Amino acid sequence: MTAEKRRDAQRIDDMLNAIREIEEEVGSLGRAEYEKDRTVQKAVTFDIMVLGDAASRVSQRTKKANPAVPWAELARYRNAEETGPAHGYFGFDLAGTWTFVRETVPDLGRKLRRVRVAPEDQE
Repeated sequence: MTAEKRRDAQRIDDMLNAIREIEEEVGSLGRAEYEKDRTVQKAVTFDIMVLGDAASRVSQRTKKANPAVPWAELARYRNAEETGPAHGYFGFDLAGTWTFVRETVPDLGRKLRRVRVAPEDQE
């Protein structure tokens, strides 16, 4: 299935799967351990890119129906020119990513589990 044909419910599932992956990858690591483990950093980076990409592709009708989810912020974080995971490969912000993983991800997971996809006829 192409990305264009994916429905909002599938994108929400993609986001929840990425959150689950992040939580498993980081697990009980402390910040110092995380900053030393390039493999975990790369895995988390990929999952953050999935979160941001999926969030940017959710329909406007579902975004409007679920304003508690920071849709635009997720896409901006993914694409930040200097520090985001998609474009900040020369100056990736490990401290910012750590904060995102520990503070934003758990709350985001709770919000996404409550999302209700708006019907297509609500454009």
